[in-house]
Amino acid sequence: MIILKKYTPFIVYWIANSLVFYFANLLKPDVFVIGSSWLSYTVNIAWAGLWLTLILFLVKVFGKQPKSKFPGTGKGMVYYWFWNSVAVWLVAKMAFVTGFGIPKFYWALVLAIFTNLFQWSARQLLKKGKVL
Repeated sequence: MIILKKYTPFIVYWIANSLVFYFANLLKPDVFVIGSSWLSYTVNIAWAGLWLTLILFLVKVFGKQPKSKFPGTGKGMVYYWFWNSVAVWLVAKMAFVTGFGIPKFYWALVLAIFTNLFQWSARQLLKKGKVL
């Protein structure tokens, strides 16, 4: 029997990140472009979400959140907003592989805010389900 509890957080974050790309393209299709010549629209959303999740899990494994004198979740949100911005920009710069593109870096900053919110919601779900 395969123990899926170990992989559940990755899958939940992958779904959350894919939903961010979907809603971004749905609301502003002229800015957040999804599509490639070799994948369908739906598969492309999941593929771009997978790349974003992989980059962010690599940051979590190899990076370390800096210590701060300020208590609360605000410092964590800023930390993850920064890395989400970088990760979204990397996914967009690899558009020939990921199928997701944006015209300017500031759109990565904006999308990272919503990525933070979706990931925070996913984390709360995982905590509620006692997976984390």
